[in-house]
Amino acid sequence: MSSFNLCPTRDSEVLNFWTQRAHLQRAASEALADYCESLTYC
Repeated sequence: MSSFNLCPTRDSEVLNFWTQRAHLQRAASEALADYCESLTYC
């Protein structure tokens, strides 16, 4: 855990990367859910 304190700037970049990835995964899952719903409605 102490290694995280060595590079705070890199940590923030990694954190931003994971938050962006989380947003992308959420958007993708929502889009996939909408697509599946449209398939069931047809």
